[in-house]
Amino acid sequence: MAPAAAQTAQPAPVPTTVYAPLALSQATVARTTFYVTPPASLLTSGGVPFTLGNAYWLHYGDAPATATMNYDKPLAVYLLLNTSWTDGTFAGQTVGTVHLTYSDGTAKDTALVVGANIREWEYGVSWTANTLSSSSTASVWQGQGQAAQGGAMGTIDMLTISAIPTSPSAHLTAVTVSDTNNSHMGLVFQGLTVLYDPVIPRPGESDDTPAVVHSQAPSHSHSPIFTGVKPAKAAGPQGHRHGIYVVVSGDTLWGIATKEGVSLRALLEANPQIKNKNLIRVGQPIRIP
Repeated sequence: MAPAAAQTAQPAPVPTTVYAPLALSQATVARTTFYVTPPASLLTSGGVPFTLGNAYWLHYGDAPATATMNYDKPLAVYLLLNTSWTDGTFAGQTVGTVHLTYSDGTAKDTALVVGANIREWEYGVSWTANTLSSSSTASVWQGQGQAAQGGAMGTIDMLTISAIPTSPSAHLTAVTVSDTNNSHMGLVFQGLTVLYDPVIPRPGESDDTPAVVHSQAPSHSHSPIFTGVKPAKAAGPQGHRHGIYVVVSGDTLWGIATKEGVSLRALLEANPQIKNKNLIRVGQPIRIP
């Protein structure tokens, strides 16, 4: 019998966007302070993973919570973030800031506004400011709150912020959360994940040829949590980077297709992970064909 022909191994597809969950290693507050049985880990319905441990519980005058990093081609950051002891009088007030720092000395600030992009974690209490008007924030987990905190139902909300730098060469070097409200209210910061594009072309190659992976998160570089998108020839407007468009508040697939000069059908064919053309999420990466 003739020996079977040797099979040539096919190279694994090169990932071009990576979710990198970061541990809040300096946080000291057990999440069981708030929830009876908080999740040990979290993967949102949109595919964003989080590494969970202790939380920060920030109040006015506390040192800000800062996570340092070094990510090339950052696209978005995702934060598990709520307020605490937030009665209805806080609605509409700016109570904190998320500060993104880049290697070129630039920075981006996002104001945390109660009732817009942040709310009380114990949403099941009538006197709290427990609603959201911004599509940049959504609940990703719900469970029973501790009796010592009131015993009502609690939520963990995810805030999505575009992290694309002004300069294409700038790296994201830090994310800082600060409580700026001089009152009893606090901020509960439980998780942080960065979405970035680790693919860079080899010298002498065009953007249409294979590229190497340069990952600042080796422990996640072989994770299955990737989106299969290839880099394009140039960066575009805000929200767009290397052939990837990151959804911002108010976007629709039709609007993205029109803005990028492609048909809606071509956009859907390039993004088979989208099952419902009428449902996209802020922070979701979309491949531009």
